Parts: sequence; C-alpha cells; structure tokens
Amino acid sequence: MRVVLVFLLLCPSVIFATTERLPDISPKLAIKSIHITTGVWPGFTEPNQQGAYFELIKLLFPDDTRLEVTYTGFNRTVKMVEEQQADMVLGVGLNESEQLYLSAKPFDIDQIAVLFKPERLRFEKPADLAGYQLVTQRGYNYEIVLGITTQSYEVDSITTGVNLVRTGRVDAFLVEKTELEGKHNVSQLEDMQLVFLAGEPIYIGFVKNERGAALKIWWDQQFQQHYQSGQLQTLYQQHAGMTLLPF
Repeated sequence: MRVVLVFLLLCPSVIFATTERLPDISPKLAIKSIHITTGVWPGFTEPNQQGAYFELIKLLFPDDTRLEVTYTGFNRTVKMVEEQQADMVLGVGLNESEQLYLSAKPFDIDQIAVLFKPERLRFEKPADLAGYQLVTQRGYNYEIVLGITTQSYEVDSITTGVNLVRTGRVDAFLVEKTELEGKHNVSQLEDMQLVFLAGEPIYIGFVKNERGAALKIWWDQQFQQHYQSGQLQTLYQQHAGMTLLPF
C-alpha cells in the first residue's frame, strides 16, 4: 500500500517501527472521539464500522470511545492525517510519511501479489517484472517495494486492474492479495494466475501533534497488553486474512 522503505517478508518476523521521542502522557485516555481515515477493504474496513480492523480498534480503545470514520482513497487517507484533518490512518508503510507517528508494532502484513495471464508473463523473481507493462493500485507503489524500476500505471479500483489484465491491455497487475480475493472469487479469475510475491508490514499512522502522541502511546500500550494476555491472538485467529507478528 506507496512510496516506502520496507522489509520484504517471506515469513513472519519481528518488526520494530522507527519512532521518535514523544512527550510523557498519562496512561488514562482522555480523548473520547477519534477520527479515523481508511479505504474500504472487504472484510477489514466495511462501511458502518464493520470488519476485522474495526474489531481490533474497538478491542484496544475504551468502550465509550466514539469513532468517526472517513472512507476514501489511500492517498487521501494519509494526506488528511498529515494535514491534521483526522487522528488516525490505517495501513501505513514503515517509512510512508515523516509527518505521522507510527504504531510501535505493525498490526498486519500486506500480501503483495501479481495477477497475470500465464501465456504473457514469465518471471523467477519480482525484479524480473521490470520488463513488463504493469498496473498497480493507486498510491500503493508496490513496484518500488519490490525493487522494480520501471513505472507502472495506477488504477483506482481492483476491478479495473483485473479487466486490464484480462483484455490484454497490460501484462500484469500488482495487487494486495486479500483485497483482490475480497472483490473477486476464484471462478472470476480462472483465466488468470495469482502469485504471492512478498509481505509488507503495515502500521497505524497517528496525527503528529499532542493528540496523536496520546493516541499512539495508548495504542502501543494496549497492543502489547492484549498480546501478553492472549486476546490479540484470539482476535487474529478469527480472521484468516490478518497476520499478527510476534513480539
């Protein structure tokens, strides 16, 4: 999900976000309303605050916390928090933005995959895709994550990317695997091949002010406490598409 510097994960490992020194803030959360920005990701951030990511958020914040959610394109979600129009953005890469505080730990891993017609594509490693005409989800910039130097086209919807591959207008579609599978079932993709390439850890991004610092500290404390208690593991086991990295 973007122009980022990440570790490519072929298996789970311990990841630590680079954080800067924050002011000491009471562990009591005085903030009662949180404005969150996110895309609509089937099964994860559904309208009406349904989905796995919202279950995680509601687990970690106090029961009386009111959530205001803005659903928009990924580029816009990050920009809103950078411009202090919202408090939190979901799914940020490790070095996505210098204008955000990041959670101490990733809360999931993007499953970067490539969709293509077998007769049009031959590759052994991600860098081999540089010789092909690629399309990717707008703002995700997976080609940079994978070390692909050629520029790709961007599309606003997964369906558009799938159709471009199907009609032969591009050679391949770099896409988040779980998002694709949430939009299209196997039978709809039977004329194409989907291959997992790498994992990219993603974080919560917090607005870079005192309010955001308080939310980050609360999130980090609660994430660790719920991990130690086993509650995080229980939640993640209920959602096959989510990956909880070990502490």
